[in-house]
Amino acid sequence: MGKIQIFSCEKHFQEAIDAAVLRLKNGKPVALPTETVYGLAGSCENSNAIESIFFLKKRPLSDPLIVHVFDKSWACDFFDWNKDQKACFMSLAGTFWPGPLTFVMEARAGVSEVIRAGSPTVALRSPASAFFREVLQRFGRGLAAPSANMFGHISPTTARDVAEEFAGEDLAVFDGGACQVGIESTVLRIFRDGSLQVLRPGCITPAEIEECLERVGSKAVWRKKTSGSIVAAGASPGQELTHYAPRSPTFSLVEGTPRDEAEGRSLEKTVLIDFASRHQKLRTTLLGYIDPAPLGSLRCFTQELFGSLRKAEKTKGVQSILVYFPKDLKGQWSDALRDRIRRSSSGRQAQLAESEAFFIPVQV
Repeated sequence: MGKIQIFSCEKHFQEAIDAAVLRLKNGKPVALPTETVYGLAGSCENSNAIESIFFLKKRPLSDPLIVHVFDKSWACDFFDWNKDQKACFMSLAGTFWPGPLTFVMEARAGVSEVIRAGSPTVALRSPASAFFREVLQRFGRGLAAPSANMFGHISPTTARDVAEEFAGEDLAVFDGGACQVGIESTVLRIFRDGSLQVLRPGCITPAEIEECLERVGSKAVWRKKTSGSIVAAGASPGQELTHYAPRSPTFSLVEGTPRDEAEGRSLEKTVLIDFASRHQKLRTTLLGYIDPAPLGSLRCFTQELFGSLRKAEKTKGVQSILVYFPKDLKGQWSDALRDRIRRSSSGRQAQLAESEAFFIPVQV
């Protein structure tokens, strides 16, 4: 059995940098803060470090990793791009890097096949966390860093989340406080012909991408969605239907009143994560009630979603979790929120019974 070590990035910044870089040079993964979620980082050039990441997370080798780099000048070491791809990348990276935008393009020869999950492409982003960036600059090479949690479980947004997730493991966790964004990056595929496709929604939206390209005299050409999955195997992480999921059965609460309560589940054993206090009248009926954004802030709800799911699953006696987010609400964070809620609930939906003492799972 190992022991979790937690280093404060704020109180002992340089000592923490030294400790992180030393462990990375020795081929050991470390948990680092980013603006999105905490990442389990290892050298992208060290096969033992990469294998350790997959082993610790219990992550299937079919799920690719994102490589984190210091800035766009490092991208040429990873991407086998053409003129159109490079021009598009330079424009977008110049605006959104460092930040929560991941690019996917064809990989150069020599980029780890394990990181790519056998795909011809590789995913790259530049994190905005000052601590992570200092580690990258000191280490001098890219770091593969998926979220620092067990595969499929809720992504961690605090160092405590990581420590609880890997209790008993020999892992160094670097505490940079709560993540500012709270969900994973937008993943953008740039094809050889310059066309684009969002493989995973995040807080950087297609509209913002279009606006950025228009400012440099270019136009975003989006690939049309096809029936079924639009993401090729190995192209992007976070594509499983069940992902970011609590250990208790979770449902997305939708509007409507079912007629039959025969299959109802009691609210007395349910925790509800509410949006803008829409269901606060149920507080006395529910086992637990969490209201991360009582004023209706999309940003706040996004930042707190994963933490709220973790709080809900740890509630004593919980048998079910409900998450309410209005289906018609539009905003910068809304598509990404719906994606995370859908995956955390495995696509399951539910409605309140007329008595409001039960909820009813519904067919989608």
